[in-house]
Amino acid sequence: MKEAKHNTLAKKVFDIYLHRLFRKHFESMILVGLPPLDHKPIFLMQNHHSWWDGFFAYIANQKILQKKFHILMLEDQLKKYPFFNKLGAFGINRENPKSILNTINYILNLSLVNNNLITFYPQGDIFPSYSKMELMKGTYQILKKLSPDCLKLLMYTHIEYGKNKLPTLYIMFADLSNHESIEYDFEQLRSDILTAIENEDVSKQKIL
Repeated sequence: MKEAKHNTLAKKVFDIYLHRLFRKHFESMILVGLPPLDHKPIFLMQNHHSWWDGFFAYIANQKILQKKFHILMLEDQLKKYPFFNKLGAFGINRENPKSILNTINYILNLSLVNNNLITFYPQGDIFPSYSKMELMKGTYQILKKLSPDCLKLLMYTHIEYGKNKLPTLYIMFADLSNHESIEYDFEQLRSDILTAIENEDVSKQKIL
């Protein structure tokens, strides 16, 4: 398993690049409602429906959550795109039991530090946004072992094509700390975000 190696210069260069990339492909990013914010470390679970998802999490952290960013990637993908390691990406080899164990221990250690955010895709792969949420094996075991002080957040993202040439990205958060079913909560988030879009909900805020 490969640990994250944050680099300040790499982050500054990437921030400029990503802002331009997002503006080229999206009209805006809209936050629906408000996420719970405090000084706790955050374990962020996000639906995984597009190539963009890691970038969405990065921007959401930069603009809203403002923590030290970490994101789990497959080790072969991280070898293909090593620059992401400097932005907080760490790698796992799901075919190697030792790599899996080391990754879990690394996540648990990260969850002890207040300034950390760990982005995790509980589906384990990319699935269409309309598909039923199914979690990869081991997700609940990781949740149970996280530091009690770690805030467990769900983030649901939805890309909506409307009147403009470019689509709008909508994001919504939910606190999982007092819930038992990630699948149910993701389904509820999907319903809530679509209702908010349809009803022109006043709680929507443009963040990018």
